[in-house]
Amino acid sequence: AFAWSVAVSSSALNLSDPLVVQTQPHCPFLKLFVPNDVEGKVYRVQVAVTMLESTTADGEDGEGGGGTGMAVFTFKGNGVPRGGVLTASPSSGTAFETQFAFTLEQWHDDTREDLL
Repeated sequence: AFAWSVAVSSSALNLSDPLVVQTQPHCPFLKLFVPNDVEGKVYRVQVAVTMLESTTADGEDGEGGGGTGMAVFTFKGNGVPRGGVLTASPSSGTAFETQFAFTLEQWHDDTREDLL
């Protein structure tokens, strides 16, 4: 089991908001939701994680507690992709009966020429 804490944030993210910090209790992964208006904004987040109990190789709880780790992440928000086309094939069908295939083409953003 793990415990996460956010020590520092130089961004406009509300890190006490459960919609932003979406990590489930005791999860070994930190999941942050960054809103759509992040394009060009720079975020600096310092996080700490403590392993509450040691875990065996098969995922069972072991004895004793673990250590604490800390990391600082700096990232720049990317805008939403634009200009692409989503195609469904076939173009109509019956829910739960028809198998659809989706194709995404010509999507662009500010940091990469082509996304798909």
